[in-house]
Amino acid sequence: MRYRREIEVSTDAAAAFAYIADFSHAAAWDPGVAESRRLDDGPIAVGSRFELIALFRGNRQRFEYVVTELEPGRRIALHGDGDKASSDD
Repeated sequence: MRYRREIEVSTDAAAAFAYIADFSHAAAWDPGVAESRRLDDGPIAVGSRFELIALFRGNRQRFEYVVTELEPGRRIALHGDGDKASSDD
């Protein structure tokens, strides 16, 4: 399944990318995420880890995400594993 969403923001592209790339902010912009936090420190890079609590059909599901690809300011890819599902974002 694929999902795509576009939103307009009033900030510059570099600042918007940095905010979205830090998946600890996911609960603020993704209505399907109840909680999100960073599991490590330092700049966002390949290997950075995040914990997200997603909402599926009224149930909370924990996922651990890792950054798998990063082109700063341009593209980020993350892979998340949970007990019952996995996700590529």
